[in-house]
Amino acid sequence: MKKLVFKATILALVAIGSISTIGCKKEEQPCNECHCQTSNPLSDLEWLSAKVAEFDTPGYIMSMEISTCKYQNDKDGFFISEEQCSDGQQYLYDCNGNLLCTMGGIAGKIDTVYNVDYSSLQSIYRNF
Repeated sequence: MKKLVFKATILALVAIGSISTIGCKKEEQPCNECHCQTSNPLSDLEWLSAKVAEFDTPGYIMSMEISTCKYQNDKDGFFISEEQCSDGQQYLYDCNGNLLCTMGGIAGKIDTVYNVDYSSLQSIYRNF
């Protein structure tokens, strides 16, 4: 009788172990709504999370908007705009948080080197 209980216990443990490992297998899901290889760049990209935290700081005086964009035809990036005044600046960042160019401001510089596709802009954050 003890051998039967022992065998049943071992069999149950093996079955439970097999079932629990089946649930651990991850299948790669295609990311249909990805930007910079993530579906949630505001929380998944550390540098962008830091920007949002800065813009959400009490007393931060600028109205800011972050948009996803395409530049140079197929590259993902982020377009950050100062929305408080008509001569506010716009900043183009790549996925790694590198500032590529600054446009607008008092000088009114429009940078065409990166060929931002303005029709691709999709707002993902505003602090106003």
